[in-house]
Amino acid sequence: MNKTVPGQVRGSTENGETSRPRVKIPPPLIIGIPFLAGMALQWLLPLRFHFRWISLAFGVLCGISAIVLLCTAHSAFRRARTSMLPTQRSRVLLEDGPFRFTRNPLYVGLILFYAGISFGMRAVWPLLFLPIVVIALHHLAILPEEHYLEHRFGDEYRAYKARVHRWI
Repeated sequence: MNKTVPGQVRGSTENGETSRPRVKIPPPLIIGIPFLAGMALQWLLPLRFHFRWISLAFGVLCGISAIVLLCTAHSAFRRARTSMLPTQRSRVLLEDGPFRFTRNPLYVGLILFYAGISFGMRAVWPLLFLPIVVIALHHLAILPEEHYLEHRFGDEYRAYKARVHRWI
């Protein structure tokens, strides 16, 4: 009987290659639930930044950066004809576009979008939950994905990992 460990990949193909990452909670939920909880708290117990225009400008900057990053990452997945979904098998190891600068451009983009909305609305509560979101993403999505990619692509992924930072 095979033992499974947290982050271990599940399933295999005929040649023993791992089939997909063991991501149990969809990353949009990992990000969305704390954001919605923070916005609910913001509504119940308002806590705002005092610098309205600075907060709005920073929110817009984060939002635009997020959209550019998310769109370029999505485009890279489409060009490579591989799935963006962390629960699906990867056909290729992406190393171009935003993947030259971060191994997780979708997660960085989603976090920037989360921060952008929070700053734009001057909502402090969701920002207080952001460290929890980053930690949860790290343990529930990124580590299982990295484990999978290392098994799937071997030395090619290890070399990529050595060249490119996880976040930025």
